[in-house]
Amino acid sequence: MVASPEAPNSVARPFEVRFAAGEQSQALSGVWRVWCAKKKPDLFIAERPLGGEVKASIHCPRPDRPTWKRHHRFDREARGSVADDLRSAGHLAKTEHTWLGADCGLWGTLEWRIFILNTELSRAPLAVSTKVRLVPPPKSNESLVITIYVGKHDAPKGYPQASDAKTFLLEQGRLSDDRPVWITYCYVPPVPIPPPAGPHAQLFGSQSPGLATGELRCSLYAPNSDGSLAIFDIRAEIEECALK
Repeated sequence: MVASPEAPNSVARPFEVRFAAGEQSQALSGVWRVWCAKKKPDLFIAERPLGGEVKASIHCPRPDRPTWKRHHRFDREARGSVADDLRSAGHLAKTEHTWLGADCGLWGTLEWRIFILNTELSRAPLAVSTKVRLVPPPKSNESLVITIYVGKHDAPKGYPQASDAKTFLLEQGRLSDDRPVWITYCYVPPVPIPPPAGPHAQLFGSQSPGLATGELRCSLYAPNSDGSLAIFDIRAEIEECALK
């Protein structure tokens, strides 16, 4: 990582950003929300429309809890047919995954990377409000990588940048304990989507008979070798009788 000039217009607490790959008020990827807690140094990420059920959370150290805690899971209070079925079967806790965070030296930690491939952009764009920040979509043979960092209290001025790609600042803010947060993006060659880990991959989603053909936005989560959590924002094609 290398330093860049300090970015203007820092976001005041509480920190909340919504973003997607898209253009002209239309999202071509999932719509993501990153936000912080008002009174605790906690950071969250979720994809619309699962923000009330599935999210990844970072709980930074504080006086009453001196260690980091990170998890991605169904919220314990989540409601809906999928969450209720998992809860009644005793499987809700099994949906939890953790990661360590990638050490970025003086900057802090790289927590989440969202990968959006050109081949995974929606064919049916979603109209969004002006509250959603739209990032130029990746071109052919490109992956858009949106990266979220949690900084140290004494982090350098500016924001982290990838050493092998031109990096842009999407937004920055601070947690309740004044730790900086940066959301950046860059474009790299296509990144392969990893296959499901283990012999018994799980599918969480609707099997409504009213869903015939079209497409869905899906998210795949996978651990990165550097300790960060990789999130692949993909398009799922729905064909008649394909969901069983």
